[in-house]
Amino acid sequence: MNRILIVKISSLGDIIHAFPAVALLKKECPDSEIDWLVNPAFAGALKYCAGIRQIIPFPRKELSHIGSFFPAFFGTIGELRNKKYDIVIDFQGLMRSAFFAWSTGAGRIAGFKCPKEKPAKFLYSENFEIEPEFVHAIEKNTRLVSKLLGTEFSIMLEDLPVIDDSREKALGILGSAGFAPGKPFAAIAPGARWESKKWPTSFFAEVVKKVLASDKNAKFAVLGTESDSGDASAIMEAVPGNSIANLCGKTGMGELFEILRLSRCLLSNDSGPVHIAAALKTPVIALFGPTIPAKTGPYGQIHRVFQPDLDCIGCLSRYCTKHTQECHSGIDSGAVADAMLGLMKH
Repeated sequence: MNRILIVKISSLGDIIHAFPAVALLKKECPDSEIDWLVNPAFAGALKYCAGIRQIIPFPRKELSHIGSFFPAFFGTIGELRNKKYDIVIDFQGLMRSAFFAWSTGAGRIAGFKCPKEKPAKFLYSENFEIEPEFVHAIEKNTRLVSKLLGTEFSIMLEDLPVIDDSREKALGILGSAGFAPGKPFAAIAPGARWESKKWPTSFFAEVVKKVLASDKNAKFAVLGTESDSGDASAIMEAVPGNSIANLCGKTGMGELFEILRLSRCLLSNDSGPVHIAAALKTPVIALFGPTIPAKTGPYGQIHRVFQPDLDCIGCLSRYCTKHTQECHSGIDSGAVADAMLGLMKH
């Protein structure tokens, strides 16, 4: 098993959830060469996954336009076939990911017996049923590898490496925003891809104000993409003083990792930064509504998950079908602030 390809194209949290599985793969096959097919937007995250030889960009944008589709399609397939992989593991479980795994021509193509898109399993030469006791995505991915290799199941939560260049840039960003070196701060991530996952900015502001009422010296860094900058500004406007810095759109992937590593804790909706922080062993306070934390929440015992007790919780809807968004008013901001204070002090 000398050449192995991992297929996990997106999203950020899903990619992080495959890190322990790859760690087990590398442990059991130390002489193997492991490549990863991924959306270029998330390629920077793979620098933190030890043992990856080559990152192969998946041309998602090019494949979505007729003018660039055929060169991108055949170019990617040609590159994958030329690698002559011995085995390909599709952690994504979609028809698209399964097709590109199959197109490599590898002798062994592995995936889940019950993938996200059921027809995908017909493109695998080997598919594995995951026992019900393995609930979290990290456990399922790792169990797939252990069954594929015929080895004992074990979760390997390795310490992610420090990328010196990204650390230096992260420190520069924090310094420019007024954060003194070595002084504690908390991170906030108010963005999310699903509208139903986004708690209102007023909730984040309430939590910050309650934290400041107990600790007037507390500092906060709001993280996200440029599109999250409006949310960051709304939180800052609702909180008097200069305790909050808007870093949205100012960090690349590496700087995001390093700032989350440096922070005392993270308050976030269910989004990519939750899983980065958890992988870095930075405590997370996560807000969950339409998704199920047992399956895709922050992995580990140091984190706090807040989720309202409603009949519709775990609906997996991108938009609230009831048009009331009751889950966003079902969490006590005071309890979240207390949790944040506890984590910031320790």
